Order: sequence, then C-alpha cells, then structure tokens
Amino acid sequence: QAGLQGGFGMRILIGYSACPVTRSAFEAKGHEVWTCDLLPSRDGNQERHLQCDVWDIAGDNWDMAIFHPMCTYLTVSAAWAFKDGPYHQKVKPGTLVGAERRAARDEALDNFHRLLALPYPKAIENPAPSFISKAIRPPDQTIQPYDFGADASKRTGLWLDCWLRLTPTNRI
Repeated sequence: QAGLQGGFGMRILIGYSACPVTRSAFEAKGHEVWTCDLLPSRDGNQERHLQCDVWDIAGDNWDMAIFHPMCTYLTVSAAWAFKDGPYHQKVKPGTLVGAERRAARDEALDNFHRLLALPYPKAIENPAPSFISKAIRPPDQTIQPYDFGADASKRTGLWLDCWLRLTPTNRI
C-alpha cells in the first residue's frame, strides 16, 4: 500500500498461471505483473509471461505473489486413489494410484510448504477441503464462485499472508 500511495505500483508474481486475466487486472492498477508457468501465455503475449519453473524465479525480488499450484494430488476428490487397490471403479491409464499417488501428494505438500516460506506477502489458492488442511494448516478463507457472480460452486481455499479477506461482490 505504501508503494501505491507514493504513485508507483508493486512488482507482482502470479505463479503456476498462464492466464492473463489476473495479470491484466493488476496492470490496470499500475503494477508490474508477471505470470509464470511451464506453458506459454494463453493470450500468446509472452511480454509479461515467464515460461519456466516457478522456482527458477520465485526467490527474485517480488513485492507480493499469488500462486495457483496444481491440486491434483492435494484435493480429496479422488481420495480413494491414495489407497492400495483393488478399486471400486475403473482406473484410467496414466492415473497414479497407491504408493505412487501418495509420493506425488508428499511432493505437492513439500512444494506448498516452500511457497508458504517465501519471504514476501502471498496468497495461495487450492481446493478446500484438501490434504493441506491436515498436513499443514486449514485455509485462512474459503470462497465460492457464486459469491462473485458465477453460477457455479467450487469451494476454494485461500492461504493468505497478511492479506485482507475477499468480500463477496455479487452473490448468486
């Protein structure tokens, strides 16, 4: 906020994201914003997008960050797959199950721990409930798309560093 009052914006990282929507919203407020993902930017504009592993640049001098790490192995929606078989349903080829899935979850939790330890203010988004709640801590806030004008429900957790909570803007 001090930077905004002084007439210049902040340097913001949006990690694990190739979507320009959030970047554009912060840029419209005068901030220097970068997205970072292994994929190219969805709008084809690579000017403010870093196509690399977020850990290649996460330690750089950022004023704040928003992270959207992969939730595949953190969500509880496929909790059955963490157990050793047999399974009650057909398992799609390429789906990790049992010990391999548990190892992938542990790696994802380690990544989440590393994000939380970064030395600048951040928000981390992931499904709620999740394995993060038990292994690390519950989210600071949970939100629903229907609180912000979308005709959908998907309980989402936000792990926040000294951030104000989001306030619903258009509940459906």
